[in-house]
Amino acid sequence: KAVANNLNDISKDHADIAIAVAARWAKDQNPLTGWIIKQGCRTLVKQGNKEIFPILGFDHRPKVKVGKFLVSPARLPIGAGTTLTCSLKSHASSQQKLIIDYRVTFCRAGGKTASKVFKWSVKPLTGGGTLTLSTRHKFADGTTRKHFPGRHAFTLLINGVEMASAHCTLAR
Repeated sequence: KAVANNLNDISKDHADIAIAVAARWAKDQNPLTGWIIKQGCRTLVKQGNKEIFPILGFDHRPKVKVGKFLVSPARLPIGAGTTLTCSLKSHASSQQKLIIDYRVTFCRAGGKTASKVFKWSVKPLTGGGTLTLSTRHKFADGTTRKHFPGRHAFTLLINGVEMASAHCTLAR
């Protein structure tokens, strides 16, 4: 775990070095090494770094089409939660592995914005197949995040690629 955390820290300032190390270690084929690489490169995955996805066994150009990406309800009070739903259709002839994340661009004080990427799922999608996913996102204030009223944008990320967007509005 410490090795993975150190690799992740290196990736924040020196992505090229972390990618080179991950590529070298990926040749090992040891499942434990695979876990270290996955954990150690999590920031690069959240950033959508194109070079890391093939090392982790994912195509950076997923062959999928988004049928829908919905946020419901579209208007809610601070402290409530919203449901994200997406449906995907594969345009590949064979199975592909997908890392499905979403980014929230939050309204901040003074009209500023800040973004954060959240993990959603890692799923295989058969060639020509469909996949429907749903998750909840809560806008509850915590010790590290305070929510502000306004429009909050959601972006669907598949293997680091922005595929669709939607939004909701928080009110007091």
